[in-house]
Amino acid sequence: MTRDTPYVDVESKNLRTAILDVLSKEKSLSAKEIFERISINNKTYTYPAVYKTLKMLTRERKLFKQSRKLSVSPEWIKELKQFIERLEKNADAIILPSLEEFQDENASATFFFKNYEEADKYRKDIQWQFSKEKREFPYCAYYKHFKSPVSQSGKILFEIKYLKDKKLGGFLVGSSDTPIDRWCSKFYMRNPGIFVKIVPTLKIADICETMILGDVVVQTYIPENLSKNIEAIYKKSKSIDSIDVLEFYEKIYKAPAKIKMVIFNNKNVAQILRGQLLGYFKKN
Repeated sequence: MTRDTPYVDVESKNLRTAILDVLSKEKSLSAKEIFERISINNKTYTYPAVYKTLKMLTRERKLFKQSRKLSVSPEWIKELKQFIERLEKNADAIILPSLEEFQDENASATFFFKNYEEADKYRKDIQWQFSKEKREFPYCAYYKHFKSPVSQSGKILFEIKYLKDKKLGGFLVGSSDTPIDRWCSKFYMRNPGIFVKIVPTLKIADICETMILGDVVVQTYIPENLSKNIEAIYKKSKSIDSIDVLEFYEKIYKAPAKIKMVIFNNKNVAQILRGQLLGYFKKN
């Protein structure tokens, strides 16, 4: 055994498991009764070894003693249950790659999210990673409707301040000319480095929302039913004050919907998309 190898008393570990197994089947037993139950299947354990292990388990509050009988501690069972629930939750969680993992040429991945909230959170995480690093190209994005200022104005103001302080910005193009989209445009342009333009003839945004982060392209596909809900809210709203933000968030961000996101690294495609977008700002 090397110096760095931790020592594990396998026999002691197996005995602890055997004791807990016995007490999981019979609620309360004396030390002698526990020893007798274990001895039925395993003759190698002595009574002193069982007794010593019972004392250790009691000190660890995994067992408690009452009227010379031992039982599994309800508090420990509760802690164990919470631990298992955390493990199950983490096992179901998807570990999403960072922007750095898409820097290799032709790197690509497709994800499906259960609602727009989850998809948008990941999209913003990647956008934020790009915004905080030194970069050759500006942040560029196509949208059908601008939504973040409506539902997350406080967070967006923080991001705008950060970008302004760092003298960073970006170019955003939307295809819908509604009062809400115009309000969002002005909200974004509180940072003089962020340029926003509404282009009603834009078609790419009808297919998917697209971000261009250097050579990486992020495309978010919104299902038709969710897209119709967004469209209905924006068309009927005459001002930002007419939107119930909580209802909007529940209806758009948290509503069950299969959101597809495609991320890929393609220098040529990124250049074409970025060039087309920046072209809208050069026309004037």
